Amino acid sequence: MHRLLPPAAALLSAAALSGCGSHASATGAEFAQQANARCTTSRAQLAKLPRPASLLGMHPYLDRAVPILESERKAVGGLPGAGGSKASALLRAWDHVLEASRSAAAASRTVDDARIAVSMKATHTAKLAADAAAQAAGARACTGFSPFEYDKR
Repeated sequence: MHRLLPPAAALLSAAALSGCGSHASATGAEFAQQANARCTTSRAQLAKLPRPASLLGMHPYLDRAVPILESERKAVGGLPGAGGSKASALLRAWDHVLEASRSAAAASRTVDDARIAVSMKATHTAKLAADAAAQAAGARACTGFSPFEYDKR
């Protein structure tokens, strides 16, 4: 004989299952499609920022570029399917780019060109790993996650 759940418990169970199913059921292709759309928007925002002419102009530029990348990271991290292995690898790689970018922003405030150069190289190295992760996740528009990547499209 099967026991039925009390009506309140049945409703709570149904609500819990429907709430978690949206993220769990998203495919990698669905994640990639939505991530590509978000990344395209962010890349357009970055492309509109005036590029610094010298290291002295790096500080104000990074103060505007890094928040765009942080917003993109947050938005893509909240997409259905962001918990998948390839999406998670992409988000971890972006976290490394953001960490290096923040170091570059801090270095730019010191006007120490050697420190700025080292932090820019660290950002670029992290960006290369992030590009590979974006390709693996099928989110090709999400390559170039860096304040130093100029739109070449």
